[in-house]
Amino acid sequence: MNNTKAILASLCLCCMMAPSRNLAAQDLAGSVSYALPQTTIVLEVEAEHEYFYAGPYARFAKKYLGVDAEVEDRTTCRLTCVKMTPTVEADQSARYYVNAGKGVPTFLSLSSQGLIAVSDGNFGEASRCMMAPSRNLAAQDLAGSVSYALPQTTIVLEVEAEHEYFYAGPYARFAKKYLGVDAEVEDRTTCRLTCVKMTPTVEADQSARYYVNAGKGVPTFLSLSSQGLIAVSDGNFGEASLWRFPSQAGSDFAGKGLNSNLTSEAATLYRGVRDDASFNKVGVQQNMVVQKSLEQRAQEAAATIFDLRKKRIQIVTGDTDATYSGEAMGSALSEIAALEKEYMSMFVGYSEFRTQTMKCDVVPSKDNKSQKYIAFRLSDADGVVAADNVSGSPYILELEPQPIGEAAGRAAVAKGEYAVYRVPAICSVRLTDGVNPILQDRIAVYQLGVECYLPLGK
Repeated sequence: MNNTKAILASLCLCCMMAPSRNLAAQDLAGSVSYALPQTTIVLEVEAEHEYFYAGPYARFAKKYLGVDAEVEDRTTCRLTCVKMTPTVEADQSARYYVNAGKGVPTFLSLSSQGLIAVSDGNFGEASRCMMAPSRNLAAQDLAGSVSYALPQTTIVLEVEAEHEYFYAGPYARFAKKYLGVDAEVEDRTTCRLTCVKMTPTVEADQSARYYVNAGKGVPTFLSLSSQGLIAVSDGNFGEASLWRFPSQAGSDFAGKGLNSNLTSEAATLYRGVRDDASFNKVGVQQNMVVQKSLEQRAQEAAATIFDLRKKRIQIVTGDTDATYSGEAMGSALSEIAALEKEYMSMFVGYSEFRTQTMKCDVVPSKDNKSQKYIAFRLSDADGVVAADNVSGSPYILELEPQPIGEAAGRAAVAKGEYAVYRVPAICSVRLTDGVNPILQDRIAVYQLGVECYLPLGK
């Protein structure tokens, strides 16, 4: 077994070696080939199938149980979760040769920062991607130059809301009469905010792009990129985004109530009986099974509730034929409480809750003088919605940048090449519902700061 492992390890090493003179490879010996990166968006979709089978007595449910029932089988499918993850892999349609020579360190530094892709795939977390154009590439930028973008801050808000679906009980309009309590008589849907998480991220500002012919200043230029002062990547590939879709289950009062839906009524019918000289009416007693009215069922349910409460008091005080103690008493009281809750829901209704999570992005801009942004809106019907959906109440994100002081020392005009970079502004950020504050923090916002210059050498 150990020998087999050694042979397999040797084979793997041979497969991973760079092409040599004795290897019939696609690339030429002595040269390095690379591929430009491309982004693949991976969507992981989760759906739930429901297979409903109607009961054989479904069409009699209303008559004998007083509940509505579906009479046909059905199959439905709904979306429950979508997870999106951007990944980076090599674009095999954009491969190039490079004879780096002394420029190997610079070339490898580009690879380490995710600017080019030397591997054929992405085997880890999502990385950043952008490649400076070469001579053989028909690109937007000119050959022999490097373009970069200044960074900008995007504020990501992860919002969690709770939906409440309230279903009024079928006996709600009789609650005041038989129980002495007020009950809602109509269904309703409400939504409230339960959690907000704010995360600032940095990405490339495509409206602030610059060329630089770095030359000998390449190490200085790359050191700026490593410190986040400039942005060479086109995007921020952080953690995967996750959305949840709440669903409304619908009201269900079936099985709540132990009394029969039918009652017996007596009716007296008359028939004519012929005597010798005339016809006489003779009464005939006839019993019929009819459906109880809604108020009759409500009255019986209320009587059962009071009976359960009476039995609970008898158990607690010991006024019963049976003796309850220890766990037996606890179990009996729990069962009585569960039954009472079921019967009470027929009058006061019940609620179901669903949680919704959504991510919203806010990109601050210097052009906004007030620095107030509608981050998202909250709607009772739809939950968390986009900022441009006027059906919900707005939640406002306010930024207050701190003043940036003048630099000390003596300024001089740079000779030769220079790079533009940004110094971020420190901002106090506050999220409100228009009146009440939700959260507050301090973050650095690049695009609200100042742009400076760094000489790269003569």
